[in-house]
This record gives sequence, C-alpha cells and structure tokens, in this order.
Amino acid sequence: MHSPPIDAIRLIFAEAVGDARGEVSRVYDVGGQLYARATLPGRDGDLVGGVALKVLDAIAEVRPAATWAGGTCALIETQMAVGRVVELGGAPALTDVRDAVRACVQPAVFEDVIAERHAAAAQAIEHPGNVVLSLITALSRAGGESERLLPLLPAIMDRVHAVTRPTDWAAVQAVAAVAASVTDETTRWHLDVLAGRLLLIRPSTGRQAWAG
Repeated sequence: MHSPPIDAIRLIFAEAVGDARGEVSRVYDVGGQLYARATLPGRDGDLVGGVALKVLDAIAEVRPAATWAGGTCALIETQMAVGRVVELGGAPALTDVRDAVRACVQPAVFEDVIAERHAAAAQAIEHPGNVVLSLITALSRAGGESERLLPLLPAIMDRVHAVTRPTDWAAVQAVAAVAASVTDETTRWHLDVLAGRLLLIRPSTGRQAWAG
C-alpha cells in the first residue's frame, strides 16, 4: 500500500491542474501504478501545454508535457522544463507532489517549450543515421528501461524515413507517434520521455550528439 494512498495523489494532481485552469485528460490507475496526463490552457498552433504524473512503487514523477495532433505527446526536457521526482513516504509527500505539479504548469515553462519546438522545426537533419546516434544517446539515460525501448527503434526510424526533409522536430514527432501506438503505459511513458529528450539532444548536430 502506498503512503500516501494513490487516490490522494490523484486528487492532489487534479487539484493542482485545476488551479492552473487545466483538465486531466487521461488516467491509468491499475495495480498500484498510476499514470495521469493533463492539458493546460497554453496553445501554440496545434501544440498544447500539459503535465504528466507517474506513480510507481514509492516514487512519484512529474514532468511538463506537450501534446499535438492525434494525442501524441512528449514529456519535455529543456533548460526550464525540468521534471521532478518525489519520494513517497508520508503526508509531506502530497505537498511535494503539489509543488512539483505547480512548477511544471507555469506559463514560462510552456513558452520555453514553444521556443524549443520552433528551433527544432527549423533544423534539418542531414542524415538519418544522426537520428540513430541521438536516440542511442537518449536511451543511455534511460537506465534499465533502454532494453524495453530498443526493439522500437526500427518503427521510429521508419517514421523518420517517411519524411521528405526531416527536422529535429520530425524526429520528436516520430518517437511520440510510436509512443501513441503502444498499449503498455510504462512503455508509453518512457517513449514520451525519449521524445522530449530529443529537444535537448538534437539529431541535426550529427556526431556532436554522440560525443556529448
């Protein structure tokens, strides 16, 4: 049993999202695992701001999110959009979860995401192999979850190859589209994180992504 209970964490998440004039859009709550997504008022074309919550074992993780066409999603990592991890172990954890959500729903966070997206969309990728290098670099930060994601690389690259002139944002879209196609919530979460990491590890930088 979680301490605090998952129901209490869900409620805190929903309240913090509501305070930011957002709406919880997706919840998976089965067997002690919680994955929740919410959308926020921030908009830029088809890009919609958001926030996501994962509760697994005794850890809660909150990340800024961005969604776009078809419900595809990236859990964002930029200089400002930084996720937070909360160790669960008593009543103070609820306050920590609330504070983490509030930090992720700030308008300035989404403004940073918008800027990163526009920059990524303007950077062409010279060779698809650079996407592979960037994905491997991002996977190296996923720890043991990299084994779960490696078999999905061909599907990601198929989507990149389908784009006539791929950009850094097209690589992000490719990962997010594969994430939207899987049914396992844990796999989807880690793919969405992988999509967000490509905003920092830009395939257009070529071998610099591998060296960095």
